[in-house]
Amino acid sequence: MKIVYSIPTRIGASGLGVDSFEALKGIHARGYLEKVVAYGNRQKEIPARYIRPMRFYATKIFSNLPARYYYPVKMKSLDRLTVRVLKKGADLFHGWSGSSLRSLSYCRERGIVSFLENPGPHFRYAEEIISREYGELGIQWKKA
Repeated sequence: MKIVYSIPTRIGASGLGVDSFEALKGIHARGYLEKVVAYGNRQKEIPARYIRPMRFYATKIFSNLPARYYYPVKMKSLDRLTVRVLKKGADLFHGWSGSSLRSLSYCRERGIVSFLENPGPHFRYAEEIISREYGELGIQWKKA
């Protein structure tokens, strides 16, 4: 099985970079990892030949724009790069929300199994969201 994994972060960096790195270590250990498409690579356990970082990309010229404009363009650039990697062959695609629309469409057209991971809310807002949802269900929310 050949798995292509795409995420809009640096592998091994903080936050989602850590989460994705843990998943990728397992995929690599089983011999399924074909390629990782990411903003960069900050780890040494998975050989660099499996990581396709976005080195120079055209969207860099927009990096002086406010984040709300720049990051969506950067994620679309990652998605385009991922499609190019998928064209080389994959049995399964794992993408993250916000950066996988073209990749998912490509996979659907070619029958490649794919799934989209959507991270949970930021920890600053999680308690508020959970409390509100529990309230709507009539469940008492107890803070830890």
